[in-house]
Amino acid sequence: MHIDFRSITIVCLFLSCSLTLLMALCGTRRLHAAGAKAYIGLMLSVALYSLGYALELSSTTLEGIIASLRIEYLGIPFIPAFWIIIALQYTGFGKALPRRVFIGVFIIPFITLILHYTNSYHHLYYKAIYLNNAAPFPIAHISKGLWYHINIFYLNICILAGNIIFLRMVVRTAGPFRKQAITMFTTSLVPWIGNFVYQSGLTPYGIDIIPITLALTGPSFAIALFRFRLFDVVPIARETVFEIMDDPVLIMDNKARLADFNNAAAAVFPELHRDRIGCRIHNVCRDIPDQLLENQCDACLKMEIPGHDEPSIFEIRSISITSSNRRTMGKLIIFHDVTSQQRYVNTLRNLATKDALTGIANRRHFFEKSQEELGRAKRYNAPVSFILIDLDHFKKINDEYGHQAGDEVLRSTASVFRNTLRSYDILGRYGGEEFIVLMPETPPEDAMHLAERLRIHLEKHVIEYSGLALHVTASFGVAGTESVKTDDSVDSLIKNADLALYAAKNMGRNRVSSHDKADCLVSL
Repeated sequence: MHIDFRSITIVCLFLSCSLTLLMALCGTRRLHAAGAKAYIGLMLSVALYSLGYALELSSTTLEGIIASLRIEYLGIPFIPAFWIIIALQYTGFGKALPRRVFIGVFIIPFITLILHYTNSYHHLYYKAIYLNNAAPFPIAHISKGLWYHINIFYLNICILAGNIIFLRMVVRTAGPFRKQAITMFTTSLVPWIGNFVYQSGLTPYGIDIIPITLALTGPSFAIALFRFRLFDVVPIARETVFEIMDDPVLIMDNKARLADFNNAAAAVFPELHRDRIGCRIHNVCRDIPDQLLENQCDACLKMEIPGHDEPSIFEIRSISITSSNRRTMGKLIIFHDVTSQQRYVNTLRNLATKDALTGIANRRHFFEKSQEELGRAKRYNAPVSFILIDLDHFKKINDEYGHQAGDEVLRSTASVFRNTLRSYDILGRYGGEEFIVLMPETPPEDAMHLAERLRIHLEKHVIEYSGLALHVTASFGVAGTESVKTDDSVDSLIKNADLALYAAKNMGRNRVSSHDKADCLVSL
């Protein structure tokens, strides 16, 4: 029985052309989606390839075959370019590439098109083309030129690169989207099968079946397009959600290995690179708290991350990723920058607790801390002392040099006291030119020595203001108890310190006085 392979192939090629045109038309329904235009371009290129080759097989003259080749080459050179673009956009790798890269993949196809149409002037594409009359029907036989081999190399490289990208997507995805990736990868192997059969000489009379195998990718891609919604959901959706998120996001598997990250995360963690995917997340981002990785439940913490100018404060949320059968597959770690909010909170806290002029505790905050410390001292029968301080002749400074000079004296005095006191002492502004100190775990005798050090340091300190060297002294009143009793209060202890302060003033100022247990005033 004689089989007319020529007629069968021509019919298949016309069917291939019709099918790919239909697929291109279907693709226009997804024009808004990433990758849709490249898909349409691929289908139209294959349609022209199929149509031209069908006409080539139908031709009986060399002139007809050459005219058919011109139609084929309106599509053939652009197939590898559209193929690699689909692979890049489908998997999301194209997001990081500049627009000029996508334009660049069409340079060789356009050169191929031009050289093919002008081959008679240079023979870089075909050295010669003639009819092979050994077959039962006319078939073109070509002698390949230099650029023909370059174009074939370019085509194979692009198709192979697409295969590798699709395979990597299979490895990296899970769940329902793995079906997309498997469909795309399996489909990407079909042209290789056709190319192997054709190049091995297994087709009758050397008929080229590559356009038919390329056409088969159309329905397979359409399955991913319509059944799995290829251009509507992950991984393409990550370009419009995951990648453009302002919040940095890390994805890790259930073994705390880095699985993915977005551009915002790469900006915060410079050590993040695509080649670090699969590494232990602590080896990549060392600042992440252990409890976020170890906690089996969702968690939310705050942390500081070093920046170029100053640390940024992030609220970090860890969200478990679970499969349909409730098996934990990994975690999402989302970083929300709260630096500005935290600065605002700190500003409000400072306004509520700090004296605006001197930067030390204001009167209200000082009393709050004193109540807390006195309560603790009562529980443990611990000593506590207060020092009340009043600058000597402060009004004279304001009258002679102005209030700005007085403000500088208050700031400088607060600085001297802050640098002299211990880290756990609490310094506050009590009134206009009055300061107060709470000394935890300090009996009155030790407080007297500390007050004397404050007096000496202040007396020796030189305050520079508008070319002037100002000196200031202060009077100190000390009161406290060796062991805080139930009836002791902040008000009563400060009242005793106030009495001691007045005694210091009455004795000539610039001195330290103490209030003893019998309410007697004793001066140093």
